[in-house]
Amino acid sequence: MSKPGECPGCCSQERRLELVPAFEHDRLADQNAETAGQVAELRATVERFLAGATGVRDAAQALAGARQEARATLATLRSSAPPLPEDDVEPSVAWWCERCGGIDAPAPCIGVCIRKPAEWVNARCYQHERAHGVRLLAERRGLIATVRALAFTSPRPGQEERHLRALSERALSALHGASQAAGAA
Repeated sequence: MSKPGECPGCCSQERRLELVPAFEHDRLADQNAETAGQVAELRATVERFLAGATGVRDAAQALAGARQEARATLATLRSSAPPLPEDDVEPSVAWWCERCGGIDAPAPCIGVCIRKPAEWVNARCYQHERAHGVRLLAERRGLIATVRALAFTSPRPGQEERHLRALSERALSALHGASQAAGAA
């Protein structure tokens, strides 16, 4: 893999360049986009619950409505978030000349010269996308636990208001944790 440069003499400004295949980066970005959509849907459900729980007169009715919406949200989500790759992609090392833009990635000779064009992405961009995916998955886990609690918990008779307050506190905590995770991005 190489991109010839136009340095007079030899390239004296070479820098180490770590690259990953572009398809790996694109696959990770697609997974993150899907997870981000799920996070947005979960967040909207939790926010609507909180808006509806504020100043409500009939806690039992508010809980029933929240339960119905939470179950509908869970039904629209895929069964699980797309997993991040278990291991990081091993970057390929190349050398880049900042003067001429030439790139050289030595490869062992196997006696057959085949040059297939390939697209590459800087390994730091891939690592940034991976870290973003980790934050998204953590945010999704917190929000989905709250939406599941809304969908599948029921108060004991006469405890509707207490249950509503407890779910509201949990929802606020989940949103706060989600906003901290998003702020770290």
